Amino acid sequence: MSIREIVSGLGLACVGSVVGAIAPSAGAAISVVQTVSAAEVGVGSVLSPGPINPFHVQQHVFVGSRSLPFGGGPVSGAPIVPVAVNLGSDTAFRFTVAAPEGFRYRVNLPAGAEGSFLFNVHLGTNTAPGVTLTPPASVGFEIDGVAQAVQPQGQGVDPGGQAILIDGNETSPRTAPFTFQQLTVTLSYPVDSGGVPLTVTGGTQLLGGLSDAHVTFQSANLASAGAPQPFITVEAVPEPGTVALIGVAGVAVLACRRRVA
Repeated sequence: MSIREIVSGLGLACVGSVVGAIAPSAGAAISVVQTVSAAEVGVGSVLSPGPINPFHVQQHVFVGSRSLPFGGGPVSGAPIVPVAVNLGSDTAFRFTVAAPEGFRYRVNLPAGAEGSFLFNVHLGTNTAPGVTLTPPASVGFEIDGVAQAVQPQGQGVDPGGQAILIDGNETSPRTAPFTFQQLTVTLSYPVDSGGVPLTVTGGTQLLGGLSDAHVTFQSANLASAGAPQPFITVEAVPEPGTVALIGVAGVAVLACRRRVA
């Protein structure tokens, strides 16, 4: 298995958990938002087997739980909070992981590492029924409202309104540090896999994270770079006025230096 395959996270097992109960927020689609603090982001790593070009795989799990490859144990983030929804009330669903208000996540990818987001938003009742698959193009992934290229792995809605599945990963690994305030996984389900309008039974259901549910940032880098350290933190979002003052101060310092020169 290559580093690129590990980063994309294809075909690896998962585990999950749930607590509490919340209601979705109002909007053009059924929208669920879960706030996750820095302390709730689970971190774990494992070293690939074999003496030739060994590499570390590291997972930062925001919600749910996901097992590391090569027999590594599960890494757990914040439990996915059960949500009371009526999947028959709309044909679009949005699940958002957000930093606390006024804060953002900073992803300081180490030099030489590659990483990408993996998600399996699998919500359902305790009976965990099967789902009716919808076209792959219906899956979406956004960072701060900007659509990202995504590879769907599985998606669908139970016609009884008791489960929803949105499974996929980013198509292009990230190699540079970046920041974001929220990420959103979306599913549009106006038709079923045969192109026929999908009718979902109305009625509110309490849907929790099923055993394979998670939202994860997975990375890999060569073992020669040393043991990986956690690199996702939460920081305050700079006030617009603060940014402007920093810019003005920078110009003033530069002008002063030029006069001295």
